[in-house]
Amino acid sequence: MKAILTLVFAFHVALAGLGQDCSIYNKTLSPSNTPGLAFTDGDSSQHLNGEHFDTGSFSGSCSYAGSNSGQPCSNTCQTNVVYTIADTGIVPLWYHNIQRAIVVAVVTAPNGGQISCGAEFIAAVRSCLSSQCSLTVGINGSVSGYGGTVNVSNTPLWESPRHTYSNQCAAETAPVCQPTRQPRPTAVVARGHGHGIRAHARGCGCRLTIRLLS
Repeated sequence: MKAILTLVFAFHVALAGLGQDCSIYNKTLSPSNTPGLAFTDGDSSQHLNGEHFDTGSFSGSCSYAGSNSGQPCSNTCQTNVVYTIADTGIVPLWYHNIQRAIVVAVVTAPNGGQISCGAEFIAAVRSCLSSQCSLTVGINGSVSGYGGTVNVSNTPLWESPRHTYSNQCAAETAPVCQPTRQPRPTAVVARGHGHGIRAHARGCGCRLTIRLLS
């Protein structure tokens, strides 16, 4: 005899935090949303017109991962620098060489916690009587984008201020998914061979389990 099944599902589950994980805490900091990240320097020494200059900006991000409800999120702190350096205009007799040094960082906390990472920028110009005018600029010994020693290979005509940036990433915890009403099991009776279906929803994200009963 062919079984005729009548299924009735009562799905009364209202969830808070449905589908959320640690990525809800992700943030990006840039000059468009954070004051003080842009910089510009210039100097016109030995120029009839124009100048040597730098312009740029820092940016940073905090990225979180994990979905284990109530547990610490893993955390990644990152910084970056975009910039332009140039020497423009007329410089009689002299040849100018402009160089820069940057430091950026990526710091991770796989087990969660507050972390920070930094970035730095500096530019310098050397003046020579010919194009044989080598110059290197470096920042050595920085840790996580902080500190370090500025090294300029030759005495510069001009040196910009040392620009620094600190990105702070707070400790965060994975969102706790709490149903406002507990999922209610729904028993279903079948007419025919005496089989039945049991259905229930459980956990975050409305997981449905269906079991055939004999």
